Amino acid sequence: MGTRPLYEKSEDVQRERSVIDFVSSAWNCNYFKLPNKYFMDFALIHREQGTSSYVIKCFTEVKTRNKENKLFPDFMISSNKIYKCRNASKDFSVPVYIIVHTPDGVFYFNCSDKESKIAMCGRFDRNDPMDKESMHFFRWSNIHKLGERLF
Repeated sequence: MGTRPLYEKSEDVQRERSVIDFVSSAWNCNYFKLPNKYFMDFALIHREQGTSSYVIKCFTEVKTRNKENKLFPDFMISSNKIYKCRNASKDFSVPVYIIVHTPDGVFYFNCSDKESKIAMCGRFDRNDPMDKESMHFFRWSNIHKLGERLF
């Protein structure tokens, strides 16, 4: 089985970095970009008093969307991503937050929130059969706003 194409562009990485810069400042911590094998984007960290080590406060997955929230009643994300984030939260005993930037602002929610529905769907615009999978849908009304649009 071949390697899946990487759809992430350099502009996507720049936007992701802008979002995590904002979030880490708002939450008064630093961040560390995680290797791809973690299936999450960043660890938010802070220096432990009197030591040279950093404590992980939480992990984050950063998503950017270019559509306004009102166009969709829910935020959609891969069920596989939620499954892996929930397992990481249990294994590391820290929360995992999904951070979402849209034209309406910067939003976040704990991936362990149970208020979601699951359905089969995905993207059809790239002709990639791996883009069709089970997805979790979280109500925008249950997602917290952290700040205004950044870009």
